[in-house]
Amino acid sequence: MDAAQLGLEEPEWRAFCIRLERALAPAAGEAGALTINIDGAARGNPGPAAYGVIVADNAGLTLHEEGSRIGQTTNNVAEYRALIRAMEIARTLGARSLQIRSDSELLVRQMNGLYRVKHEQLLPLFLQARELCRGFDAVEILHVPRSQNRRADQLANLALDAPDPGQ
Repeated sequence: MDAAQLGLEEPEWRAFCIRLERALAPAAGEAGALTINIDGAARGNPGPAAYGVIVADNAGLTLHEEGSRIGQTTNNVAEYRALIRAMEIARTLGARSLQIRSDSELLVRQMNGLYRVKHEQLLPLFLQARELCRGFDAVEILHVPRSQNRRADQLANLALDAPDPGQ
């Protein structure tokens, strides 16, 4: 189809094409955007630990769920391991922007620069997470109440409850 078939002058035709492209394209910021919920858990602190990660697209469709044991460590280390794993998954899915939701106030505030990372066990994980953030156009890390993070918590606990393959 062209301008003559629609009875349009050239400027009107260009404006029509631009409107059509915008209508058919994903909304700005949506293409390549993922929403991720993460949680880390440790029984005892330190103790057996695991993480849970849920990756969803803009429509809320779950693209990936994962829970995994990570050995003996602290809850805060498990939270960072969940964050790192989430960004690795997002990278393999080709995401450009992320909204990451966590119920760990410490992790969220450290990643957003509101708290310093004082614990030497967390510093390498923090630095690794910051480096992974640089691989995306935008990364937003939000604190959510536990009630909004139940499935990630459930995945971490299911991983903890599963028989340990090392025993």
